[in-house]
Amino acid sequence: MKTTLRTVFLALACAAVVGSAQGSSKKIEVMAVYYPHWSVYPKGNEWFHPGWTEWEFARTAKPRFPGHKQPLKPLPGYLDGKDPADVSTEIELASNAGIDVFLYDYYWYGGKVTQQEALEEGFLKAPNRGKMKFALMWCYHERWNQFRPKYGQPRTKLMELAHTPEEFLGLIDYSIKNYFPRPEYWRKDGRLFFSIYNGQYFVKMLGPEKVKAALAEARKRVRAAGLGEIEFNTQNVGPAAAAQMAELGFDSLTDYGFGPWNLPNYKNRYTSGELLYNFADAGPYLEKRWADYRQGPLPYYPIVPTG
Repeated sequence: MKTTLRTVFLALACAAVVGSAQGSSKKIEVMAVYYPHWSVYPKGNEWFHPGWTEWEFARTAKPRFPGHKQPLKPLPGYLDGKDPADVSTEIELASNAGIDVFLYDYYWYGGKVTQQEALEEGFLKAPNRGKMKFALMWCYHERWNQFRPKYGQPRTKLMELAHTPEEFLGLIDYSIKNYFPRPEYWRKDGRLFFSIYNGQYFVKMLGPEKVKAALAEARKRVRAAGLGEIEFNTQNVGPAAAAQMAELGFDSLTDYGFGPWNLPNYKNRYTSGELLYNFADAGPYLEKRWADYRQGPLPYYPIVPTG
């Protein structure tokens, strides 16, 4: 059995993932996905209006059906993700709850980065950042306007990937310079942890041989910088693709998020008017997915979704 339960991913404001140390004396590690949309950033100003953040959606949310509790107000208030004092509050809440790592959604498009302020100005300047670690998850997808567009209107593309090995290696070089050497960067079993969202799309757009070569080159550059080894994790590939991911050079797998569409008979339940679901209904699906991954060649970090 190759599956490890050593790492647990949770979701913070977005999606999530897990692992634990069953049969092991080693500490269970918990990682929460951190979606950096809760602070003002230049692209948000450009795409929408000055001062825009997704807190606007939280403040103006309306109840859509009986029992829908909206709007919700966070107990600590509407924290600013790039304010070191506010991120210090987040770190206290997370670390006291047993979360070890923030996995930052990272947006990198052909050498252009956006939304890095939450990490660079918030977390890395927080006075208590030593209580936690951070790692990167490259969000490998085009940037679409999914920010509550008008119903029925087509989505517009905001940023586009280059779909080249050079794009990926550019982010690796940037991380070697700015992130990987930092004492706060998370190492799993001594290896730098770096995740790529939607590994199948990554392979589809670059092609298997280019992905394999790019991962090998990235390892070489990390070693040449004196930073040791790196673990390349990827998400949402499905158990059937695990063998291919191992062949290409990935080291571990996980999933990003869970929705009601994964529940048994969801379509019929939804169309019949069922809008609220018992969270326990997710158990059988998640257990089966975990069991399917356990038959594969790579460690799988199970998911603990929220919502």
